Amino acid sequence: MLPSSIRRTWAFSLKLPVYSRKFFASNNPFLHQKAQRFFSFTAHRTATHKSLRETSRSFYSQKQSSALKILVKPTLFAIFISGSAWIVSAQFTDSQDTITQTPFGALSESHKTIAAIIAGNIFIFLLWKFPPMQAKVFDAFLLNPSQILLDRGGSAKSLFSLLGSAFNHQSSTHIFLNLYALWQFGPMLHDFTGRPNFLAFYVTAAMSSSWLSLAMALLQRPLPMPKSLGASGAIFGILGTVCILEPDLRISIIFLPFIVGKIKYFIGATGLLELFAMLGRGRIPMPRRISLDHAGHVGGLAAGLGYGFHIRNEAERKRKRLEKVRKERLVRFGTWW
Repeated sequence: MLPSSIRRTWAFSLKLPVYSRKFFASNNPFLHQKAQRFFSFTAHRTATHKSLRETSRSFYSQKQSSALKILVKPTLFAIFISGSAWIVSAQFTDSQDTITQTPFGALSESHKTIAAIIAGNIFIFLLWKFPPMQAKVFDAFLLNPSQILLDRGGSAKSLFSLLGSAFNHQSSTHIFLNLYALWQFGPMLHDFTGRPNFLAFYVTAAMSSSWLSLAMALLQRPLPMPKSLGASGAIFGILGTVCILEPDLRISIIFLPFIVGKIKYFIGATGLLELFAMLGRGRIPMPRRISLDHAGHVGGLAAGLGYGFHIRNEAERKRKRLEKVRKERLVRFGTWW
């Protein structure tokens, strides 16, 4: 049964035309005055609501246009850094895989690369926790959309934070989880692509993650605007590429080793959850004081999926080209024989 307040409102709305006819049909000036006040108030309220809707649409369009203008510098910077990384990687050839004995055990070339990235992350994390260096680390290694908004596109330090934020972490748990995933999955992609291409892609995935995180913050304008840091965007990129190249790879979840499944299912489910959370359609349950940069994860994962499809298509074209050359040689050999 409906609540009494709703039933009274519904009954009044049904009798409103009757009341209005009585007001205008009556010769009582008091009723005329009440009716005029009622309908003038209704007209004023309708006009006010219409004005508010138009103002909100105008404000939203201005917010979008201003966000697009502010994103020009960060977009150009992201394209420049990513393009430079790939240009530099093309100048180097991958070294042969050698095993080096260290006090921590034997390290392959891929593990050496990952170890260097991990060392850089730990170094920045220690600087972050060292009070005299916190201000400098805050400016260059923490993505702060509010500062970029105030700078109308970003100063040199705030633009560098698009890349620097991928090498900084908030807590020891944060850095452990990210670097553990990097150590587990990074060598797989490194062995497939080689060191130059792996490093170029790592930078590209980090820039893609930071750019989408910044773009969503400027478009949505939540208060306060969230800051972002961590290597999770680049790691999502690595996972996305590995998912395309080895979709049937079986993995387990850290601290839950009994949950085992194919990587394509884990990445598919996680990617959908992150996408819905980024668009405001849901929320991934997390402990208090822990917030996830969903846009950053989606940006890195998108870069990884795109790079994975590119590698797979290039390998397929190369296979077809070699098959065509082999057939042509067989035909020539048969004709000569």
